[in-house]
Amino acid sequence: MVVEFFIILEHATPEAFWIDRTTCRYTDETGTLQNPSLTDCPQAVSAVKAIAIAARQGQKIYTLTQKNAAAALPKLSLSRGVAEEIQNALAAGKEVTVHEKAINAYGFSGFGYIIIDPETGVGGYLIEGKGSGSWFMGAGQGVVFGTMVGLQIASMLVGGGSQAKYLKLMLSLIEPILVMLAYQAGMLIGFQILDSLQGRSGESFRCFMGGFLWGFLTGLSSSLGTAFKETHVVFIVGMISVVIGTIISDAASLPTPKECHAYP
Repeated sequence: MVVEFFIILEHATPEAFWIDRTTCRYTDETGTLQNPSLTDCPQAVSAVKAIAIAARQGQKIYTLTQKNAAAALPKLSLSRGVAEEIQNALAAGKEVTVHEKAINAYGFSGFGYIIIDPETGVGGYLIEGKGSGSWFMGAGQGVVFGTMVGLQIASMLVGGGSQAKYLKLMLSLIEPILVMLAYQAGMLIGFQILDSLQGRSGESFRCFMGGFLWGFLTGLSSSLGTAFKETHVVFIVGMISVVIGTIISDAASLPTPKECHAYP
């Protein structure tokens, strides 16, 4: 259930952060259509969402194994890259869940599919393309960590006080930083497994780190901005974050969202 929650965040996070729902039409949590006279809101796509869209369209959803692959694969209208990836996964003893033909929704055209190791339960929730949603997953989680650290620093800058208070606040930063480092180590292991399932060399983790960097700087600069009343100071903090992010991205050769989610 934890895995499915984070996969849902792949499409929920960009929708929450980058889509202004006051300017477009959408259906809220109660099923009520909001802003009916406007155009539809853009939506992001994850593996789970792609499969759900296909099911709503009346497509059959297949769970493929080595036993049924020969009979089921000819029924699927798979793109070349997805077909090769699924065949390689099946040959390695994995189970694959996929819809029968490509969907075309919200600007995305392609497949969503899930590759699972039946022995360990480890799997990859993938969309057709390079990053498989990992850039947006990283961005959403980066915002959370950046905001945590930024709020701690902001309280130190605004509160004033003695050197002892500054020391206490600085020490309070250690815990979220250690949590972040431990989390990144876990994600590195997870994405190494994911990339091995896909036959790729570190692309998913690099996409995740690219998103995490910009999400972290966004959360950090936004929360620091709340510590100042002057608009020009908030602007300067934001510009510094952009410069730092650009320098780190270039130095580490981190991919952009377009590079991570370019559809073949």
